[in-house]
Amino acid sequence: MTGIAGSTKVGNNVMTGGQVGIAGHLTIGDNVKIAAQSGVLKNVKSNSSVMGNPAINKYKYIKKYKKNYG
Repeated sequence: MTGIAGSTKVGNNVMTGGQVGIAGHLTIGDNVKIAAQSGVLKNVKSNSSVMGNPAINKYKYIKKYKKNYG
């Protein structure tokens, strides 16, 4: 399940994993992928992938994770 709050606008071809929360009055662009259990608190640009809580760019998340957990 995904929870979408407010007047969020969701683009075409958006894929969300399970337990995603989208808060506020946001815009999610076209062709966006949101990983499971992510918390989206900001607008997401088209053709991007986000993950984490708060959701950030997938590659930034992976880089931070590797730095902290090896």
